[in-house]
Amino acid sequence: FFKQKTAYEISLGLVGSEMCIRDSTEPWLFGKPQSLGFSVHDLTRYYPFQYNERTRGFGLSHSRWLWSDLWRWSISYNLEWIRVYDISSAYQGLPFYEFWESRESLLSSSATTGITYDSRNRFFNAFKGTRVSYSFTLVGGPLGGDVSYVKHIVEGAFYKPNIKSGKLVSVARVKWGSLFGITSGTDIPFYEYFALGDIGPYGLRGYSWRSVGVAVGGHVIGGRHFLILTFEERWRFNEQVYALAFAEAGNSWWRLDMVDLSTLKRSVGIGIRAEVPMLGILGFDLAYGIDNEGGRWVPHFQMGPQF
Repeated sequence: FFKQKTAYEISLGLVGSEMCIRDSTEPWLFGKPQSLGFSVHDLTRYYPFQYNERTRGFGLSHSRWLWSDLWRWSISYNLEWIRVYDISSAYQGLPFYEFWESRESLLSSSATTGITYDSRNRFFNAFKGTRVSYSFTLVGGPLGGDVSYVKHIVEGAFYKPNIKSGKLVSVARVKWGSLFGITSGTDIPFYEYFALGDIGPYGLRGYSWRSVGVAVGGHVIGGRHFLILTFEERWRFNEQVYALAFAEAGNSWWRLDMVDLSTLKRSVGIGIRAEVPMLGILGFDLAYGIDNEGGRWVPHFQMGPQF
C-alpha cells in the first residue's frame, strides 16, 4: 500500500496508479488487543488492450483477538465509486461491454467480516503451523448502492517441517471462492468474476494474468466459483530467504453444478522469496503451465505483500 502522493506499480502487464492515498491504523486500541483503521483512495488500474478501471472511495476497518492471539475476527466497510472506461472493441457484443456501455460509473457499498485461525510460528517464512480463514462480503442489498451480491472466500494453509532444523518445509494450500447474486445471477458485475492467473489473490502460476476461467467469444471473463490447490517444498536459507519448488492447479466455473476437478489447469515450477526491509516481499517464479497452450514457461515477479 503506497503512501506517496503519486505512485506507480508495474506488475505482470498491469499498471496501476494510486493518487491522494491515506491509510491509518491504530494496532492496539484503548490498550486492548484490537485495531481500528481507515483509508481513503483514488486508484486507477490499466489493463493493456482490455480496459481501464478507476475506483474512488473510503473504508473503515476493525479487528480484534477472540479467545487467544491465535484467533482474530475482523469487520470492514467500504464505499466506492467505480468507473470502467476505454473498453476494447474486442469486447463488443459481450455482457461485460453492454454492462458498462450504459453506465458512466456505479456506487458499491460493501461490508466484509471474517475469522482467522493462525498458529504459524512466523508471518513470513514459517516452518510450522496452520492458517485457516473465512470471509463473507455483502455488497448492496440493505447497504444500498447500485450492485447487490455476496462473496465467500475460504482458505487454508498448512506448514510441516521435514527435518528437525526446520530448513526443509512442506506447505499445502487450498483456496475456494464463490459469488452469489442476492436476487439473481445478473446482480453480479462482471468485473468481480474470478479469472485466475499470474500471482495475487487469484494467482495461478504458469498462466498469464486473468487467462484461466470461463471464456465467452474467445475472451476469459472468469467464473462465479473458483478453486486453487498448491503444494510447495521450501528450503529456508535463513529467516529472510527461501527457495521453493511447487505444483499448482486451479480453475473457475460458472455454476456449482459445473465444477469439475478434471478441468483444473496444472503447473509446476521453481522460485525464490526474500523479505526486504521497507519493500516487503520480493519474489520470482519460473512456472511451466502444463495445460497452457500445450505447455509453456511463464515468469512471475512479486514485490510487496505476500500472497
